[in-house]
Amino acid sequence: MSVSFHGIKCRSLARVLGLRRNLLAFIALFVLHVTVCAQEVDVPLHTFDVAPSVQAANRFFEALDKMEFTDEPIRFAPGTSLDSLRQQVWYWAAEWFFFKQDYKKAEHYGLQALKYFKENTLERSDCLNTLGNIYMRLSHFDKAARYAKQGLDIELRVGDDDIISSTMNTLAAIYMAADQLDEAENYIVQGLERAERADNLPRKAVLLGSASEIFHARGKDSLALGYAQQAYDLESRLGRQGKMAIRMAQKATALIGLKQYNKAEHELRAAIPVFRQTGNKQSLGIALNKLGTVMSRQGRLAESVPYFREAADIFSAMGDLYNELHAHQGLYESLWTLNPDSAKIELTLFSTLKDSLYSQATADALARYNAEFGNELLQQENVKVRSAQRRDQSLFGALFALSLLSAAGFMCYNHRKQQKHAEGLVREIERLRMQVALPVAEEQEEADNTEQPVSESAEPNEEQQFLMRVIDVVQASLAEGTYSVEAIASKLNMSVQTFRRHLQQSTGEKPKAYISAVQMQKAHDLLVSQPEMSITEVARQCGFEEVSSFTHAFKRAFQLSPTAYRELRTTI
Repeated sequence: MSVSFHGIKCRSLARVLGLRRNLLAFIALFVLHVTVCAQEVDVPLHTFDVAPSVQAANRFFEALDKMEFTDEPIRFAPGTSLDSLRQQVWYWAAEWFFFKQDYKKAEHYGLQALKYFKENTLERSDCLNTLGNIYMRLSHFDKAARYAKQGLDIELRVGDDDIISSTMNTLAAIYMAADQLDEAENYIVQGLERAERADNLPRKAVLLGSASEIFHARGKDSLALGYAQQAYDLESRLGRQGKMAIRMAQKATALIGLKQYNKAEHELRAAIPVFRQTGNKQSLGIALNKLGTVMSRQGRLAESVPYFREAADIFSAMGDLYNELHAHQGLYESLWTLNPDSAKIELTLFSTLKDSLYSQATADALARYNAEFGNELLQQENVKVRSAQRRDQSLFGALFALSLLSAAGFMCYNHRKQQKHAEGLVREIERLRMQVALPVAEEQEEADNTEQPVSESAEPNEEQQFLMRVIDVVQASLAEGTYSVEAIASKLNMSVQTFRRHLQQSTGEKPKAYISAVQMQKAHDLLVSQPEMSITEVARQCGFEEVSSFTHAFKRAFQLSPTAYRELRTTI
């Protein structure tokens, strides 16, 4: 099957850069399982590196597909050149190791792949942007910016404002992380102009949110609040509840900067239940940290502690040490007047985090600790802290690689969670079809009764129109068996890259997952509405040549075989 390789970006899980007690427990529980899962990809990759061939490349991509890392199976035909094989295998290896947070290996394979991409192509731009993200994670901000800028130069020659705005957002994030806020502001302003011209509302909302964070970092909180409000208004128009909650948290950040603590608390208390409901742990932890800060700034120290504590637990479990750092800092500052002994424990935890994450913050905290506890006690505590660091570092070398593999462990061990996600996506497609169809039907009925034309208010919005086009095209293509990502994109008169981008912006889903959900939604309709249709025919109508493959996919989405599902639904 021929597929397009550009336009796919794999976002890494939270960093796993240090050793905490719960992380060690996690490694002890999953080490064997994780190692097996990782080897399914790493072994064929090593085989290809030693002796590159079409067979070795296909085994590597079979392993990625088994791990559900690619949108659809990727295979190379006999006679494919070694340069093409090296280009794609090593590019995807870079993405794989980036996903596993093994950034040094990701860097190695990304640089190797780059040699085989032609100049001035979007595929080369993708590889450059991957290297930019890798170097940002490695805190090599100069290299990160250099590679991302090279990708931007290619995109500027192509002239796609939507793609350009996305890369400018990445560059803004790189410069913000490097604390070069002038450059960050420059790129986010240009990115917003491009997003405006592209008329991509979801993209514009993302850039407005980034602008809010950048202007907050610059101390321009009135501007930051305005950008966050604009982002919230766009998300509200798009009906994206989860994203609306993120924008509320961004508004709260600006309000904290403006010392409008009551308003900030109101925004956070509205956002936090949404994060809990949607399972967005990252945003939940950040919002809890912010709510703790609101309490602390108002002198409500005892109230702030549970919020900082929960945030610390969330980020520790995720391995996100950057945000965990801020939770422990908040705990230290809140506990100092409440319980100095507990405050010392929090400072110790704070101080043993990765040097690149805490150098300046720790210096500030230790200076305060010195002033309040006295120089002699500080020296004693420093000895304990450094001793604990050395013990952690001695373990770090032996177990660091295993901690990096936790991402693969989540993929293999979390199958039931994936099932729930698949079922939820099918339900969302069904809900969308009903949401669009029902108002039109009601308007038509009213028009028939009154002999008036159907009003324009029945028209779905642009995002709904796009998704309904996707659903209709996929459903029409299933029985023909022409429903690959590439085929659907072509029928929509889009490039594969543009199709992927628009679908992920609208739904957050990869095309392969969304197409599979449309298949399952059609299967649901046929099983329930046509009880006389055989399972074999349902499978064929849904694009499956083998009933066994259909049964496997259906059980993954609904946790029941097609026969059992039909019996259950027809008896309700």
